[in-house]
Amino acid sequence: MSAHHFSFVRSLKKTKAFVDFNALKPVFYRVVRLGVMNVAGVALVFLTNYLLIRVAGETAYGNYSIITVWVNLFLVLVVFGYDDYFIAKVPQLQSRNQSLRPLLQQALKLTSFVFVVVVAVVILLFLANLLPPVIAGYKVLFFAVLALTTLFTLLQAFFRSVNLIGLGQVFEKIVRPGLVLAGIFAFYLLQRHVVFESILLVHLLSLLAVCLLLIRRLRKITSMEAITGEFLKPEVKSNLSFLGISLLYLLSTRLDLIFLSQQVVPQEVGYYNLAARIGDLVGYPLTAINLVIHTMLSQQYAGNNKDRIFQTTARITVFSFGMTAFVFLVILLFGESILGIFGESYRKSFPALRILSCSHLVYSLSLPFNAYFMVSQNERLSLASLAANVIATFLLAFFWVPDMGSRGAALAVLGGSIVYFLATGLFAFRQYQLGKEQRAITSK
Repeated sequence: MSAHHFSFVRSLKKTKAFVDFNALKPVFYRVVRLGVMNVAGVALVFLTNYLLIRVAGETAYGNYSIITVWVNLFLVLVVFGYDDYFIAKVPQLQSRNQSLRPLLQQALKLTSFVFVVVVAVVILLFLANLLPPVIAGYKVLFFAVLALTTLFTLLQAFFRSVNLIGLGQVFEKIVRPGLVLAGIFAFYLLQRHVVFESILLVHLLSLLAVCLLLIRRLRKITSMEAITGEFLKPEVKSNLSFLGISLLYLLSTRLDLIFLSQQVVPQEVGYYNLAARIGDLVGYPLTAINLVIHTMLSQQYAGNNKDRIFQTTARITVFSFGMTAFVFLVILLFGESILGIFGESYRKSFPALRILSCSHLVYSLSLPFNAYFMVSQNERLSLASLAANVIATFLLAFFWVPDMGSRGAALAVLGGSIVYFLATGLFAFRQYQLGKEQRAITSK
């Protein structure tokens, strides 16, 4: 056999050792379980969207899309970084056998204060006519949805941090979409036409129901704890770092819709929003992986297994790209047909769907390294990477959305994803090199 053959075999063995599928088995099984749950949740969400479009009309669906985009934007401010802070802090408290109650109380008090501040800011934006008209017309429902979404997000993050990921996902992916679907169908049977106010009311009631159920479960968990924890002083600096990361992440993924909601009619926003939701299917493997990897890396870091963290992150990057690429190909082949199910007018958003799917594929290479930065106390690298992403997306959307509409918005997202990949890759490689240098010095 030739030397080239032996060289190829050696390279293959090195690749196999790097990927180490046996080491990834626990991740794979958990991702598959969460993936099955996500598939069921996706089916419910798309069935709900289909019913909304059919019984409420394209304008109501577009207005509903605008409301949810702006709720999610202000949500990040109100949550104040606690969704990520829980994941970083709870394993540390558990390793010291400390109670989690003070942390929960601290989070509820601080987010309540921030909610009041955000409400005041939103009212000022109303008065200055800087928000879409549909939000100004439904202020009370908007604030109620924002408050309950905040509580739901905090509860979800807490269950993730105590490694009850599946429980939180059942409520998010199955229970709440199921309640929304049942509520809209009930209104349709009673009225034969669903008005926009009914959609917001169903959304609000579904949030209230799942929050009450999660609180009941939470009380059972905390009632079994020994109260050994002292008052926790708020770590505002850490919260601000996580807040910045969450806000920048949301802007990087929703600046397109924010720009569109100010530039085009609600129907066009609805077309693009549906394409974005279908494009999100490409990123669903990342959602499942993201739920697992943060907790896994945080536990390794808390257990002083810092040398393994980078290696685990690199392996999961290869794994996440492979899973995402498969869904990407499916969307390219059948995306236009899926859009046509909701109505022929929705097919016009297929070019945007293809571009958005590409952005998810690029993003799959960056997400695990973002988790690595956050759990290894290098939040500033996540902030810098996301800041570069948001700046690129903002500039591209500013110039392209007015001229190209939905296609310009999608291209802006893709451009931001590429910048984000380059930034995280550069920072991760630099961290790896620094780690090697430190280990070499220590070993001498």
